Amino acid sequence: MRKIIYEMIGVGLLALIVVLLFAFPFFKQGQLLTTIPESILSLLTVFFSILLEALPFLLIGAFFSALIGIWVKPEFITKWLPRHPILSLLPALLFAFILPICECAIVPVIRHFIRKGVPLHVAVTFMTAAPILNPVVAASTYYAFNMNVSFVIWRMGLAMICTFIISLITYRAFKKQQESVLKNEVNMPVHSNHHHKGVLTILNHTADDFLFMSKFFIIGAFLASIFQTFIARDWLLAVNESSALGILFMMILAYLLSLCSEADAFIAASFGTSFSFPATLAFLILGPMLDLKNTLMMLSVFKFRFTVFFHVTVFTVVFVTLIICSLIGIGG
Repeated sequence: MRKIIYEMIGVGLLALIVVLLFAFPFFKQGQLLTTIPESILSLLTVFFSILLEALPFLLIGAFFSALIGIWVKPEFITKWLPRHPILSLLPALLFAFILPICECAIVPVIRHFIRKGVPLHVAVTFMTAAPILNPVVAASTYYAFNMNVSFVIWRMGLAMICTFIISLITYRAFKKQQESVLKNEVNMPVHSNHHHKGVLTILNHTADDFLFMSKFFIIGAFLASIFQTFIARDWLLAVNESSALGILFMMILAYLLSLCSEADAFIAASFGTSFSFPATLAFLILGPMLDLKNTLMMLSVFKFRFTVFFHVTVFTVVFVTLIICSLIGIGG
């Protein structure tokens, strides 16, 4: 019964969003929206923009999650992973470079990695690196900053450094724990290596993952749109060019705006010279690793203790790394 209720909530939310997405342009052309305050219209515009930008990637992530859950056997993964904790990070980094999976889609994929026997610190490596190191993000960063390759190099390079540090900290903290970091809720879809691995089976599991994750994503997207509409501009005016404050502010901004990593470089570039080079990099590195909508999705999959640990670790490592970069004067 509980699972049915959760599925009904997910289907209902998605149905409502689809109806609003199709109806919104027609409302704007008529007189219905003329009585609605401009701030509410801006909120709805930002909210629908986030959904249109990210839901396709969430669907892609659910599809990859289904493929992993159905086709990949645990012994296949563990057999080819190096036993050394540092060397075992290399396959995750390799996949991060190849697969164009953004942070909107990464959580369901990582859940199945862990359930299939991938060590937690290796899964964390992929979760933090894939949304930044993939070729789509590299191309968007290159074009967003007027073909300035230095932003691409620094973004990718510092992301790899931060990923290594975060993964090693995770290894030390959860060396003897694996599946214990995952929730075992009855409403959470679980895939098994079933004998029937046809198209319909894959589509069914994809739909399960998509419906499970989408309701948390929609809530996160709505909270992010509230921040963008009512708070972000005032914060921008309140921050000066202090290196530490600028870095901290841009990290908080990246977390709250919850932009897709394939598009966040264009937002970062729009700030122009308002922030230092390290502060802009802080925005570009933290956002794909950690944002508001991902927090809600992680809380639905991981236990609270690990979710808090991951957030504190990622935020601290990125902040300290960019402070060091600021002190040594990178980019300027």
